[in-house]
Formats: sequence, C-alpha cells, structure tokens
Amino acid sequence: PFDLPPVVTCAVRCIQPALFIALETEIWPNLYLALHKKGVPILIVSGRISERSFPRYRALRFFFGRVLALVSRLCMQSSADAERIKAIGAPAGRVSVCGNIKFDLSVPDVSSGEQQEMRSLFGLGPQQPLLIAGSTHRGEEQQVIETFIELRKEVPDLVLLLAPRHPARFDEAAETITACGLAFARRTALTNGAVRTDEPVILLDTIGELVRVYAIGTVIVIGGSLIEGIGGHNPLEPAAAGKPVVFGPHMQNFKQIARILCEQQAAFQVADRAALAGTLRTLLGSPDQRAATGAQARAVIRENSGAAGRIADTVESVLQQP
Repeated sequence: PFDLPPVVTCAVRCIQPALFIALETEIWPNLYLALHKKGVPILIVSGRISERSFPRYRALRFFFGRVLALVSRLCMQSSADAERIKAIGAPAGRVSVCGNIKFDLSVPDVSSGEQQEMRSLFGLGPQQPLLIAGSTHRGEEQQVIETFIELRKEVPDLVLLLAPRHPARFDEAAETITACGLAFARRTALTNGAVRTDEPVILLDTIGELVRVYAIGTVIVIGGSLIEGIGGHNPLEPAAAGKPVVFGPHMQNFKQIARILCEQQAAFQVADRAALAGTLRTLLGSPDQRAATGAQARAVIRENSGAAGRIADTVESVLQQP
C-alpha cells in the first residue's frame, strides 16, 4: 500500500499479518509503525545499503534510527551492509549477516541428451562455438552484433544467439540483425523438424527458455549492462551453468554479485565495446580459460549459498517468540 497512515493502518487491520518481511532496503516508516502498534514482527532480509545511498541515510540518522528500532531482525547481505545499517541507527543486537538470497537460485539441470537435442535444433556441431547475449535491450543488440561480426573474422564458425529481454522487442531486434546485413533464424520457426541451416544468428523469440539454453553456450554476455539506465540482469543463471560470463560497466542492480564474481575470477566486466570484443576474443580462443572460469563461477555460487536457510531459521525463531 501507499505509505500513508490511513492506508497502511487499514491494510494491516484487514490483512492481520503474523509477520512482515521486507526484502533488501524496503523501509516504509508509516507501515512499520502500523505493524509495530499491532505487535507484528518486522524482518528485513537480504538487506543492503549501497555506498551511494549510505551518506543520505546517515544524514537522516535521527529519523531512520527511530524507524529501524521498530524492526525485529535485520539480516544483511554482507558485513559492510551490516555496519552501514548500524551506523544509521539499527540496534546492533538485531543485525546479522545472512548473505545474499540471490545466490540460492534454482537452475534447471539440463542433461547432456537435452543439450545435444538443442544443439541439433539450432544446427550446431558438437564443438561449434555459440555466443549468447541474454536479456538484451535497445542499443545493445547493435553493439553485440558489431562485435560478433568482428569476431567471426577470426572464428568463422561462431554463431550468435540473441535473446531480447522483452517479447515486444523481438521484431525490433530482428530488424537490427537484418540492418547489419546478417541472416538469422527465429527460434519459433524451428519446430516440426525444422532446424537452423547456415544462418549466423539465432533470435530467441520465446519466453522462459533462455536459462536452459545457457547450458549450450560457449560464452555468455549479460544484457542490460552495456547501456545506461537498466542496471544489468542476473549473471548467476549462466554462472550456475558453469559458463564464462561477461558484462558491461552498468551492473548496479547486481553490484555486489558482479564484484564477487570478478574478484574471484569467475566473470569479466568490460568498459566498452572494444573491451568486450577483446575479452570475448580471449575466451573464445582459450578452452582452458573458459573451463577454469566456469568452474570458478560454480564454486563462488556454492560458497555464497545458504542465505535462504539462515533467513528461514531467523523467521522461525521470531515466530516462536511469545
């Protein structure tokens, strides 16, 4: 509900929640006060306070300290987040580090047989390299295609699979591919025994299939990261598939995850299209580096998983309190 006293009071009275859980940094003063007055425990889970927003919160510590005092438990993503939330007034005894729940993602297990079927459907040889650009936005397809054309001069059998983020842009992406002088096959046309022939580009114009297709990719480029205003998309899905992941400079939505992956040499962040081409060229030319990066990506996810279980334990302990 809107964070207005009459609205939140009515909502709490009608819903009568046993517990309220806020994700990341959802701080609603009037809602929290209404919940507190009704004796409803409040939890903040997978909490984070970014470096950018921290000074603003700290400047209003006198206000946020009172609001955060209403919260029963604050389960933060990292020790840095925990220190920041305490610095803006959260009671230290209620703050703990539980990790980032996004690391507890569920990725489908794509069998080797299913991978072979997808490769056959897409007209790919057993070892033919496939560059996947997942969840792309306007302005990114052009960059990826130009990079792909450049890379094909050195890797002639390279195929590009382009997966726009929004279905409404499938036709727009198709026009961009054509404008760049490339033939392409639509995924939706590969049915009833039809397979890709020699088109260098595959347009994934379906919904919900990308996470499985990652399993046959050679290198993955994360969309939403090459242009401003989006903030990047989840790099953990291809990382969990053991694939080398590359993303651009704009990963604000997954800043901590991107940092962890890069620090552990489990992903690569590039500044611009020239750097993108260079990094992809290196990865496509080095099977050993691809394998090492993919293995490290899986290891990072294993090491950082478990937040969901720790949060569940916290929820259970709060509910058991009289």
